[in-house]
Amino acid sequence: MEQNFWNAIHNIPTLSELAVLSLYAQSISHPYMEKVHTPGQNALELGLYHAKVLDHIREIIRNPHLLIGPSLSSTTTALDGKQWNPPKMFKAVHEKLSTFPHIHGLLTVFFKGAEETWKQFTSEFAPDGLIDQSMAEEKELAWMPATNDINEGALGTFCIQM
Repeated sequence: MEQNFWNAIHNIPTLSELAVLSLYAQSISHPYMEKVHTPGQNALELGLYHAKVLDHIREIIRNPHLLIGPSLSSTTTALDGKQWNPPKMFKAVHEKLSTFPHIHGLLTVFFKGAEETWKQFTSEFAPDGLIDQSMAEEKELAWMPATNDINEGALGTFCIQM
């Protein structure tokens, strides 16, 4: 097992994939999860935020150098414009970028796949769709949690039963 791990951490294709996953996490996943885990967040109110996610993904597809270029800023690369989470991860990836010869193409292809997935994932929030056309009062009456955390594990089951 140790030899497999050693091989993986010295394998450029594997490290390249991990770098892309890390860059996606820094720019999209972490900020998104922070937003949806805001206490009291109504899932039905996330339509504009989902559109912002898609816009940000498309911007990175158009300009991957936002994430892998020489001058970087979390205000332009992170979905929420906040500090990277954790900052050391972003720095570690960037210190190794020169060893990943196909990072530009990998990043672009990954984000194109993410774009398609996000479009499917958020289709019910489409402009002029049922949720989009609902009034604020209707959304409040039909309030839904933005995550399914409450349903997970024994504690979630206990909370639902209570």
